[in-house]
Amino acid sequence: MKPKIILSLVIFMSFLPPYTSAFAQERSGDLAVLDIRAGANLPQGLDLDLLGQILREEAVKATGYRVMTRENIFAILQDKGIDLSKCADMECEVQYGRILQADKLLSGKLTLVGTTYYLSLNLYDTPTAAIDKSLTRDCKGCDFSQLLSVVRDSAKELFGAATAPGGLALPFPEEGVAAGPKGGLYIKTEPPGASIVINGNEMKGSTPMTLSDIPVGTYTIESTKGTYSGAARVRVKADEFASIKIVMEPIKARITIVTDPPEAEVLLDGNPIGTSPLTASDVPAGEHTLEARLSGYLPTTQKINVEKVEQKASIALIRGAGITVNSDPTGALVYIDNDYKGTTPLTEALAPGRHKVMVKMDDYVEWERDIVLAMKGAVIDAKLKPTFGLIRLTTKPPGLTAYVDEKNMGVTPVEVKVRSGPHTVVVRKEGTGEEKHASVTVNAGEEKNIDLALKLKPQPSRETQIVRPLSPEDIQRKRKVANIVAYSGMGLAGVGGGLAVTFSVMAQNARKKYEQATSKADLDKYINEVKADNQMVYISYGIMGAGAIISIVSWIVKPSTPEGTRSEDEPGGIRIGFLLNGNLVGVTTTF
Repeated sequence: MKPKIILSLVIFMSFLPPYTSAFAQERSGDLAVLDIRAGANLPQGLDLDLLGQILREEAVKATGYRVMTRENIFAILQDKGIDLSKCADMECEVQYGRILQADKLLSGKLTLVGTTYYLSLNLYDTPTAAIDKSLTRDCKGCDFSQLLSVVRDSAKELFGAATAPGGLALPFPEEGVAAGPKGGLYIKTEPPGASIVINGNEMKGSTPMTLSDIPVGTYTIESTKGTYSGAARVRVKADEFASIKIVMEPIKARITIVTDPPEAEVLLDGNPIGTSPLTASDVPAGEHTLEARLSGYLPTTQKINVEKVEQKASIALIRGAGITVNSDPTGALVYIDNDYKGTTPLTEALAPGRHKVMVKMDDYVEWERDIVLAMKGAVIDAKLKPTFGLIRLTTKPPGLTAYVDEKNMGVTPVEVKVRSGPHTVVVRKEGTGEEKHASVTVNAGEEKNIDLALKLKPQPSRETQIVRPLSPEDIQRKRKVANIVAYSGMGLAGVGGGLAVTFSVMAQNARKKYEQATSKADLDKYINEVKADNQMVYISYGIMGAGAIISIVSWIVKPSTPEGTRSEDEPGGIRIGFLLNGNLVGVTTTF
């Protein structure tokens, strides 16, 4: 009876849906992530627990394992009487992984040397004690946020090449896990024969490339061949083959440049790019020239052939002998071995031995010497000889125009540089044509003082200035303008008078209402109206007065006619009327 029951159960279970095995594929195997151990010189308060949590987060995202929680790890080990802080080598770490019954174990250590953090990570296969993958990364001068990024990127790199459950090495998708539905990927590049890196994992072989049975998800593909590179992203779907073609372009590399000693000025193809150590970005493929310059050392050039995205260059500088070049006057051009070096005063490092030094300056004789330079260095003082002479010209009286060889040199006193030889000097009083001549011969480096006296003819002076009288047309034009202004003033005065009359009447009415009012509210109302109207009366008087003043002034300044008579369109006077305390007052003004 029992064998029949067992056989029936086996047959029944074989027809069950594979739910249990599918669940196991999602998360199969256990991964224990230990806390990052503290190495030497770490600052107090550095949050290693948070760094360990970053490792666990990336393990959950990128692997097909069940990642054990930190609390579970501590509970199991404490139950066994084990103190994690006392573990300092691979042997005990693997032993802890076996106690935890984990398939894989990740451990890490962080050390500070100077200002550089060093992070080391090891991924163990617990049953065999083999290291699946190990990496070390450094971060110079990092703050904590930068340190977090280094830990996260290192975890991604480590898990990206991890061994999936079942022993198959797979590139993990960006957002998925190694287990689950699978698909395929066909990669083609132009040109072909490129190396492929998928999500940070280098693939074996070259393009065209076919990858089968890879997890569903999104992948970033990078291709390189010689001086060409390319990149693309592709989505792999379940039970489908994704196909992608990458057209590669000439690479632009990053070149890390160091010099010995450091702090040297670095030039790339003759262009300054900074001080070593440094990284030059976006450098095109092909041959380039690096040059390093540092005071006290010989300029050093080096050829570099850019073939990869990441390259390094190291330049060793050789100490040179110092040479200092001075000149009188300063600012002269310095050439050493026919190469321009700068202007005086100049300090340069040269290789010991024979050199040719030239110092040049406009209007001076070229200075040249051959020297033998020893390691102790040398100081050179070049006294430059002028190729010109100098004429200092003064005159009595000063301020005359000076001409040397028919060229205007300004007004006296004046200094003029001239070539060696004879020259003609003329001083002239502009406007009168009076002048005086002199001849002088000047040698190179010579200074000649010339003082010329020019006796000027007396010029008639004008003590009075004739003023032209106004013409009848000018007088009529000015009178018309004055009339316009006067009429405008009269109009303004009329407006002010009208307003004054209006507000005076309004004030009288308000006063009558005030005298007849019986309530306090009416009394307050009407007394305020009286005050407001009286205020407007005074303002109106001001407007009227301003208009009257404008009219009066316009007629006062108006020029008289040649005959002293008034034009027909001019008024004979102004009559202004206004109310003062209810009484009409009239004023007549005649102009």
